[in-house]
Amino acid sequence: MLPQLYLSYGAWAENIGLSGVAHFLFAHSLEERTHMTKVMDYILSCGSAATITAIGAPPENPDGLNACFQSIFEHEANNTKSIAKVVKMALEEEDWATFNFMQWFVKEQVEEETLVMNIQNSLKITGGAKVPGEELYTFDKDMGKLKA
Repeated sequence: MLPQLYLSYGAWAENIGLSGVAHFLFAHSLEERTHMTKVMDYILSCGSAATITAIGAPPENPDGLNACFQSIFEHEANNTKSIAKVVKMALEEEDWATFNFMQWFVKEQVEEETLVMNIQNSLKITGGAKVPGEELYTFDKDMGKLKA
């Protein structure tokens, strides 16, 4: 759920002239920040302390669009695993409020992974690692219209 990956890759995309991809990634970064805030608000509403700690730097810029979206998919898959651990812990501890709260994130992760897989499939269809000029233009334009 860390927005840095999306923010960093958005800056990378903008720097190489992919403004549609950048727009999508920047918008998704904001969505991820909203998810973080949702968790923090829940913790605070339960009367617990929310501790804000430093987070590491995002990875280096990707080598291309395939690497970009593969890294994002791996990031989302790791988020899914982390969410599953919290859900399992809530179930084991019979913390039904947290179990119920986390169901939104379970559903959201299905959507997140599907979104990235669909983007990866679009990249494959348009030419994979070396998307030709016209297809790259169309892909970038379509990415700019995609809902984060």
